[in-house]
Amino acid sequence: PAGSALRAESSRRGASRELEEETGLAIAADELVLVGRVIEERALFDLWIARVEGEPIPVPDPEEVQDAEWVALDEVRRRWKAGMFAAPWNARFDQLWDTLAHEVVTRA
Repeated sequence: PAGSALRAESSRRGASRELEEETGLAIAADELVLVGRVIEERALFDLWIARVEGEPIPVPDPEEVQDAEWVALDEVRRRWKAGMFAAPWNARFDQLWDTLAHEVVTRA
């Protein structure tokens, strides 16, 4: 999900809301863990993760999401390095990858 927090809404709450709106996956805001923040030219980008049991089936909003699937962390890295993510993700992963990988492995 890539929406924005609403006025007077915390980043964490906004991430939880956007996740549900765009994928149908309901994760309580207090279950989200902040990986880090990237300061971009026109925005602040916070990357959140959450632990989920099993592989819940996302129901993507077709107006917002082209496709959704669960993939292993190594596959995320492979796709990033192969240029398969939208351009803004390159700088985000450059800055946050080590922390993201650590958090995912630690919380698995």
